[in-house]
Amino acid sequence: MNTSKVNIKIFSDNEDISTINSALRQVELESVPIAFTNPKAFAAEDDTIIILQIDSLASGLLNEVFPIKERKAAIEKLLLIGSKTQVNEYQQSQH
Repeated sequence: MNTSKVNIKIFSDNEDISTINSALRQVELESVPIAFTNPKAFAAEDDTIIILQIDSLASGLLNEVFPIKERKAAIEKLLLIGSKTQVNEYQQSQH
């Protein structure tokens, strides 16, 4: 059985990422360990899942990860966390 770990990097506008950490611990399987980190500077790596927790669509973090001209490009292994209001704003901006 392949027991390679899943690498996850969490980037957040907020200092408190305890909710994300808790959720990741709940989905961790014994056969597939999860290694999650919270680096200060953004750096994408191969075979790494990226989680972005942003406060608004004007987030500096969002602009750092996705330059405006590339926001519509398909991204693999990305989870973007925001409030319902932020999701609605994003969906409206895509039309």
